Amino acid sequence: MKKYDVFISYSRKDTAVADKICAAFDRNNISYFIDRQGIAGGAEFPESID
Repeated sequence: MKKYDVFISYSRKDTAVADKICAAFDRNNISYFIDRQGIAGGAEFPESID
């Protein structure tokens, strides 16, 4: 499983803000996971993130 520095949890209505945060992380070489497709309810996070 890949390791990330940051897990980003956000409301879809805040996508623009999340995008700005991701851009800042990219500029600073910070690895992160952000769910862009939607993790289904009851899904196992480690498997979904991997």
